[in-house]
Amino acid sequence: MDVFSDIRAKKSDIINAGCELFKTIFRGKPSEDLEDLRFDIFSKEAAAGSIKPEKLPPTTGAAAQHSLWACPLGTPTLTIRGI
Repeated sequence: MDVFSDIRAKKSDIINAGCELFKTIFRGKPSEDLEDLRFDIFSKEAAAGSIKPEKLPPTTGAAAQHSLWACPLGTPTLTIRGI
């Protein structure tokens, strides 16, 4: 995931890499999107009779926001490190 350390990375690349990372963490299929993975896990937990929200992957929007928050995005980080 070099995109997270690349200060020239585009916002869309960071978001896509973050969503892919969450898919990997939650053992999703490469062809599956994050929303489908979330629904599949929710459905399995509902069928088992116990839904634990903390066990669900984030929505695509939440994953995007987390990825952007977690990624330094270059300029602010370089400024802070330079102080």
